[in-house]
Amino acid sequence: MNKSIPILLVALITLTTCGPDIKFAEPQPKGVSSLKKIPSLYFGRFKGLADSTYIIIDSVSVKKEWRTTELIPLDSLEKELKISIKSDTTILVKDNLLLDKTSESLLLTINLCNDSAKVRVKGYETLFAISDSQQVRHYHKFCFLNYKTRDGYWLVKSLNLKGDLLSYSDLIDSKEIENIYSITKVITVKDTSNRVVEYRINPTRKELRRIIRKKKIENGYKRI
Repeated sequence: MNKSIPILLVALITLTTCGPDIKFAEPQPKGVSSLKKIPSLYFGRFKGLADSTYIIIDSVSVKKEWRTTELIPLDSLEKELKISIKSDTTILVKDNLLLDKTSESLLLTINLCNDSAKVRVKGYETLFAISDSQQVRHYHKFCFLNYKTRDGYWLVKSLNLKGDLLSYSDLIDSKEIENIYSITKVITVKDTSNRVVEYRINPTRKELRRIIRKKKIENGYKRI
């Protein structure tokens, strides 16, 4: 059964944001050709060290799988799904959620518990898929995943593998932006209420090497 993802379930799966985006003027690194495939050394299935998420990498995509269990009032669940649930059941939910990036699907296993439902959620999210607007480059033991935004700039994620330990993160997190001012020019974009909404940078390859040296590598996943 395919349904639009209801508001209640969106609340369960919405990814947390860490702050304003860091946007690049060009795919990173400059002067390095984009690859047709993700390097094979990154292929595999990696389990989160801190939670039940998984990263799955193949030649053309990076996907995320995650699981959670929620106890939800039955009437609320029926209202959101627009169906009547009379017995334990499994429902496949599909929708496009994350703008410019992903298609996402959920497998819901529902077990009735009096007036509530125990819902086991297994979610799949495509984090990256090679295309004209999603380009992969490799440089200095980092795999750069470049995402073109609607305004023509690029968001950049990085993969770094040490043995069986994988780091998957923003190339620059907004919490690290103070470290970048001494390396390259940073343009701060604010909204009408003077709130910072994004940062824009255009580092040279030499500046990018300095950014990489300052980058804190957190190995959040292990190959299984």
